[in-house]
Amino acid sequence: VAKTLDIDKRNGTVSATLMAPDKTLLYTLKTKYYIMSEPLFQRLFSAKKQDCEFPVLDNPYKTEFPLSDIRYSDYTINARFGPFRPEDCSGHFISYPCIPVAILMHGLSRVAGKLLAKVVEDDSLQYKVVSADVNAETFAFAGEDVHMEAQYSGRENDDYVFSCKAERADGTQYGTMMLKLSCI
Repeated sequence: VAKTLDIDKRNGTVSATLMAPDKTLLYTLKTKYYIMSEPLFQRLFSAKKQDCEFPVLDNPYKTEFPLSDIRYSDYTINARFGPFRPEDCSGHFISYPCIPVAILMHGLSRVAGKLLAKVVEDDSLQYKVVSADVNAETFAFAGEDVHMEAQYSGRENDDYVFSCKAERADGTQYGTMMLKLSCI
């Protein structure tokens, strides 16, 4: 169930809940958006415009994008995500292909999950996301490499806490995430 909590000319807040068939609450999501006009978007991202349009015939995000160049160092993991082709970004956005923030953050949680497996010394570990506090700062456009890093921060009760970031090669951040994972 999703609903708009607040919306005006520049900002919006939505809330969503995911429930099991028996109506047991599984997850909640509260998202704050910055709303910009189409002309402003086009002006800000004019350098990223591409003459491409891929019809959305099926969900382009049902297969995980691969992680590569995975490197571990103490309680830190680094990996590369992408670069993405315009067709990998189908439907997001027309003529300005970029990877959705949810897919980017899912990539970060996968990186943290790999580090969790190292921390608990179990390569077949299964885990669940307990909570995530996400801040998306800019878009990862088609053709850009995304460098991901997760640092293990320690335990909080039964949860494992990670500080994660996704950034360009020049250090410009796409986004950050404070993540709590729990072993299943």
